[in-house]
Amino acid sequence: MPRHQTLRATVDWSFDLCSESARELWARCSVFVGGFDLAAAEAVCADDQRSAAEVLDGIAGLVDKSIVIRDQRGTLARYRMLDTIRHYGLERLAERGERAALLRRHRDYFLRLAEASDAESCGSGQLEWLQRLRWERANFWQALDYCCSTPGEGRTGLRMGAALWFYWVGCGFVRDGGYWLDRILALDASPTKERARALWRAGWIGYLQGDNEASLAHLEESLSLSRALGDETETTYAMQFLGEAETFDNNVVRGEVLLDEALDRQRSSDRWTAPGLLVFAQRAWVAAHLDIEYAVALLSEGRAICAALDERWTRSWIDWHLGAILWIGGRHQESGVHLRKSLRTKREFEDPLGFPFVIELLAFVSSSEGDAERAGVLFGAAEKMWQLIGRPLAGIKVLLAGSETCRTRSRNALGDQAFEAAIQKGGRCHRRMRLPTPSARRRHRPPPSQQVRTHPKPD
Repeated sequence: MPRHQTLRATVDWSFDLCSESARELWARCSVFVGGFDLAAAEAVCADDQRSAAEVLDGIAGLVDKSIVIRDQRGTLARYRMLDTIRHYGLERLAERGERAALLRRHRDYFLRLAEASDAESCGSGQLEWLQRLRWERANFWQALDYCCSTPGEGRTGLRMGAALWFYWVGCGFVRDGGYWLDRILALDASPTKERARALWRAGWIGYLQGDNEASLAHLEESLSLSRALGDETETTYAMQFLGEAETFDNNVVRGEVLLDEALDRQRSSDRWTAPGLLVFAQRAWVAAHLDIEYAVALLSEGRAICAALDERWTRSWIDWHLGAILWIGGRHQESGVHLRKSLRTKREFEDPLGFPFVIELLAFVSSSEGDAERAGVLFGAAEKMWQLIGRPLAGIKVLLAGSETCRTRSRNALGDQAFEAAIQKGGRCHRRMRLPTPSARRRHRPPPSQQVRTHPKPD
C-alpha cells in the first residue's frame, strides 16, 4: 500500500544515512526480541572484526539516531527497537548472510544465561534472577524456537528448557514450561543426561498443574533413564519428585519409600539447591498422615537450612506446607500464621503460582474460624488464579476435599446469594489482591500476578 511504501522509503533513507559500521550493528541488534542489555549485545554482536568496546560505542550511536531506544530500569539500562525497525534490520541481516550465525550466537548467550540462573537459583540473588528472567522472556522464546526448528539442536534445547525451571515455576509460567518441555522432549528421545533432567522437571511441572498421569510417566522415565546412565544426581531428583507425585496420587507407601531415600541422598550431598530443599516439604507431607510433629520437625529443619543460605523462595513453600499440615491437624490459628508468612514472601517474588495455593488455604482457615464472608472472597480470588495454572491445588485429594467442606460450611453460614456475592467480589479483585484480614479488615495489595499465555507462540 502507498503508506507502507512511504514508511519503507523512510526507513531505507535512515539506513542509507548510517555508516557501514552502524548498518551492520543495526542488523545484528535486530536478532534480539523484546529488548537486550549491553552484556547481551557484546556477547552476540561482537566478533573478530568488531570488539566489545566498538559494540558499546555503536549502540550509543544508534540511540543518538533513535534507531535503538534506551529504557532505564532502576540502575540497569535496557535497549530495544520498534518492531518496524527491528524487522527491517532482520531483512538486512539475511541479505548479509549473517542471520543463521547471529541466531545461533543469540541462542548460545541465552542458554548460558538460563544455565547461570539454574546454578545460582538458591541464595540471596533469587529476586534479581527472577526479574532478569522475566525481562528476557521473548529472547528465551526465540532461543527455544531455534532449538526446536534447527536440525540437530534438540539436545541443546533440552538443556535450555530444563535450565529455565526457575522461570517456569518461580515466575508461575508452568503452562509455558509444559509447552516447551513437551515440544523439545518429542524432538530428541536419545538416552542422555539432558533428557533425564528435562523429564523430571517436566514431571514436576505436570503435577503442579494437576496432570498426574503425564507427570508420573515423565518421572518414571526419568528415574529409569538416570539409573541406566549411572547418574546419581538426576536419579536423586527423579526419585524425589516421583515420590511427591505418587503421594499426590494416593500411593503413599511408594511415595514414602522414594522420599526417604531422596532425603538421605540430599542430606549427604555437598550442595543444596532450591529444588533439593523442597524434599523436606515433600517428605513432611507424607509424615503428616501419621505424625504431625515429625512433619513439623522436618519442615523446621528445611526452614533452618533455607535461612542459613538466605534462600527465600523455597522457604515460602515450606511455610505453605507447614500451614497446610497444621490446618489438616486442626491447628487453624497456627496454620494462618504460617500461611501469611508464605504470602508475604510470595508477594515479594510476585509469585502467581504460589498465590492461589496460599489464598485457597487462607480461605480454609477463615471458614474454619467462622469468617464465612472472608472465606468466600478468598475462594473467589483463588478460582480466577487457578484458571491461569491448571487444576486447583495440584489435584491433591485431601485439600480438594477440604475445599469442598469449607465452601459448603461457608455457603450454609451465609446463604447462597451472599456466598455467591462474596465469590464474585473475590473474582473481581484477584488481580489487585486486595484481600481483607480477619479482624482489622486491612487490605493487602502485593504486586500483580503475571499473565500466562495458554498457547505460547514464539516471536
